[in-house]
Amino acid sequence: MTGLSQAQLSYFVNGKRTLTFTTAARLAGVLGLELKPKKKGEK
Repeated sequence: MTGLSQAQLSYFVNGKRTLTFTTAARLAGVLGLELKPKKKGEK
């Protein structure tokens, strides 16, 4: 679905790797979420 292997997801979840924005967006979509840019001044 996302093109993300189980190993890649495991590394990300365990803080050993990061995801590209494109991969994160695909993962969010599968989870029914949407990535949005932060508004200026938001943390």
